[in-house]
Amino acid sequence: MTDTGIASIVRSLAEGVDPGRVLRDVAHEALSRTATSHLLLAAMLEGQLTPLVAIGSPHPVLFEVSRDAFSTGRAAHRSDPALGLAAMAVPVRSRGAVVAVLAVAGGTGARGLALEPHALALPADCAALALAARPVASVLTGAGESYGGAALAGSLATIAAAGPLDQVVAAALDVAGARFAARAGFVCLPTGPDGVEVVGWRGVDRYRLGAASRHPGFTRLVSGAAVTVIPPTDPTVAQLTAGAEFAVCLPLVEDGPGALVLLVAEEPDAAGRRALDALRAQVAAGLRAARSAAAVEAAGTQLATLLNTLADPVLVVDPAGRFAALNPAAAELFALSDSFELGRPARGRLGHPGLEALLLGTEPSPGAGAPAEVVLGRPTPRRYQPVARALGGAGGRVLVLRPTGAAPGAGRDDLDVVAALGRALRDPLAAITALTTAGPGGDGFTLPSDWDVARKGIAAEAARLEALADQLALLSADGQGAASVAFRPERLDLVAAIEMVVGAHRVANPERDLAVAGPARLDVVTDRRLLERVIDPLIDNALRYSDGPVTVEVADRGETFEVAVVDVGPGIFSGDIPGLFERFHPLDGSPARRGAGLGLYTGRRLAELMGGRLWCDSRLGLGSRFALRLPLSPATR
Repeated sequence: MTDTGIASIVRSLAEGVDPGRVLRDVAHEALSRTATSHLLLAAMLEGQLTPLVAIGSPHPVLFEVSRDAFSTGRAAHRSDPALGLAAMAVPVRSRGAVVAVLAVAGGTGARGLALEPHALALPADCAALALAARPVASVLTGAGESYGGAALAGSLATIAAAGPLDQVVAAALDVAGARFAARAGFVCLPTGPDGVEVVGWRGVDRYRLGAASRHPGFTRLVSGAAVTVIPPTDPTVAQLTAGAEFAVCLPLVEDGPGALVLLVAEEPDAAGRRALDALRAQVAAGLRAARSAAAVEAAGTQLATLLNTLADPVLVVDPAGRFAALNPAAAELFALSDSFELGRPARGRLGHPGLEALLLGTEPSPGAGAPAEVVLGRPTPRRYQPVARALGGAGGRVLVLRPTGAAPGAGRDDLDVVAALGRALRDPLAAITALTTAGPGGDGFTLPSDWDVARKGIAAEAARLEALADQLALLSADGQGAASVAFRPERLDLVAAIEMVVGAHRVANPERDLAVAGPARLDVVTDRRLLERVIDPLIDNALRYSDGPVTVEVADRGETFEVAVVDVGPGIFSGDIPGLFERFHPLDGSPARRGAGLGLYTGRRLAELMGGRLWCDSRLGLGSRFALRLPLSPATR
């Protein structure tokens, strides 16, 4: 028998190879020398035999013989006639003390020499050297805590400096490997109410990770409320580590699944858990910052999408007079680059002092008053009527140029859309401006809680921008804009979703009688955002144009479901009902319902987009019932 394998292991130790990898090489060498198929290399931690490396099935006989060798300090033998296994274990000594045990097991037909103690003597010595080579100042064991704490603080700073989500994940795994001796790890985040997604991993075989993620216990593994250490014997952890390492789970989400999971050879003590909690807090903060930055970028994208739905030239500036957005029509009209110009001062870029004064909200220069009409464009000039609106407070301004050749009667509607655009853009742009000039530890935010509030605010404003972009897309004259409206179905409890919408109206109208009628629960698959955009205005109209109780009815109609808003108001003349759902079609002579046509038109289009319909039943003097019917699942369309 040659000692090539032992020579390779000794060379690895001399070269400083990761001790965990050396231990696995020792395990394979022990199997080769004993012609066996099962192995356990384990240490005794807090009175429990803890696997460091395991190969093959963890048969009870391996643990029994290992405990015998550990307690006696001598080689031990056991057998399991029922399984036809013979097992042997030898102690692993360091400085005269037993620090671990090396056990093997194989079929009873194995040759007798293979289960002699001397066959494991050299592998056990190599295992002792590898165990002694582990970092003595490991944060996991609390050794050198003061120095380790300073080094850890420096490492955590790299996570704070990371940018996008993938960089935060990479930095977290780097710190875990360098400061916590984590051989491997992964990060998973929620993907909705029903699952999680692994967004980054290192040192874990992707197929083994995939198998573990499908295990029934995986969601429980990543859903803890505090730093949790799970032993190698846990079925889900065994899928990841073959029963050889602990899994340390650091929760990253307050309510729901989402965690950084590290695979480590030792169980952390109290000091180690405190250090791990510091890592958890920093990674969670880094992910929140990454999501906020992504929300800002998404809000900018939604703003660009919104402007691109308008055929007329539109320009938006921030409070400092710099271009915040402009659509292709404006870029072409003023010979600007719709991407290069963003963030650059708008003054002097339009070539028309009067228009610049309108856009920037400044006093026009002498002899260049604010124009009521301008002629622009080459080689074919066109006449435009400029309309400018302030976005409110420190929100900047928007300028829209409407061709004067528009169809008769369209001017009022266009001006209304411009006004709505200005009102809707005000808060999102202010939030974006705040987030681009402040951050965790920067000007504007003094506490982490302030940053969290701002993050939630920008997410809400980004959603408002998306809703406005969708509304303008649905208002396109050619009817093709609906193709750009995203339909993202999810499984939800319809009754709970409606209760949330109704609850917001109850808070705003505490004196009104507003109720929900229907089953206690109804599971459907639909787009919650689009559903709320249809139902919310219906409730608002019912409360605004009636004095009595308002009821929101929820009903299961077999393959469809129905949500209806019922009021006991003045009702609507039957001949006017068809016009309710037309584009820009207020009811003549009915001021209570005037202006409702825009919201009801987009509501009807959204209902059609989701595979259903929206209609109204009403009787004068008795009240109205606006009903939305949708399929229980998109598959039934």
